Amino acid sequence: MSVRVMSLVWDSTVPAPERFTLLALADRADEDGRCWPSIGTLAQKCCTGESTVRRHLAALEQQRVITVQRRFNASSLYTISLDRLRELAADNKTPSQSDTPSSQSDRGCQSDTPSQSERTPPVKLSGPPSQSEHLSIIDPSVDPSGGPRKRGTRIPDDFVVTDEMKAWARTHTPLVGQAESDLFVDYWQAESGAHATKRDWRKAWQVWMRREQKRVERRRPTLRSVPAPRASDPDAAFADLRRRGAALEASRLIEPNWIEPSQPPDDPTPPREWLHARRVEWIDTHAAAIRAALANPDRRTG
Repeated sequence: MSVRVMSLVWDSTVPAPERFTLLALADRADEDGRCWPSIGTLAQKCCTGESTVRRHLAALEQQRVITVQRRFNASSLYTISLDRLRELAADNKTPSQSDTPSSQSDRGCQSDTPSQSERTPPVKLSGPPSQSEHLSIIDPSVDPSGGPRKRGTRIPDDFVVTDEMKAWARTHTPLVGQAESDLFVDYWQAESGAHATKRDWRKAWQVWMRREQKRVERRRPTLRSVPAPRASDPDAAFADLRRRGAALEASRLIEPNWIEPSQPPDDPTPPREWLHARRVEWIDTHAAAIRAALANPDRRTG
């Protein structure tokens, strides 16, 4: 690193975007202003992208601040023009060498100090502080509606789905069962950190159930997506529906619609096996209507 080159860069009128890249070059340059860093190295030092560094280098080369000698299979050789930097440094100085705002208006780098006319006059308060105007400061720990703001907490260990919540689920999320509620509790009890704290766990449960309801609705096959069994072999088609427990597909063929049941909490049967058994029972209950629909495709409803 050359201190002399760095000082010339600071005194020059090179604008801010290219100045940062020029400083990165000066940091690697010798006393003659020569250096050969790669584009990746300059991008890393400037905390920017390689395309931005290339654009800055092209601008500096156009301003005759640097010269670039491109080499094959090696990084380019950059030479910082010290004479050009001295010219720019001389343009950055006024004859009076004053640092007042009026003299800095002609310099390449504008001053951040406002002029006397731009300064806001101080506000004079009349009377004691109790009679002066007060500023409304909102305490983030206080709810604007009054009272302290409710803090987020972890899900309670005894969190249960009440009868009122079950009634809400039957109305708003009929395709989501008890298994999803158990998954909600297990997931948030296993989570850690600030992400695992909520202000209202009941509302969080409702959001979870609604999201799962939408996901199930997107995955439910439409009538067009259900492959039509061969009308000449309705028995085989019925056996296939029963074997797969495809109650949803069967419900598309007849009037009654399949509604996903909820497994009782005290039932030890694995959820997938329990649900498959309920689907097969539903198909057996409506076997006559399903067989008739399979034998007469034109009379299907849905």
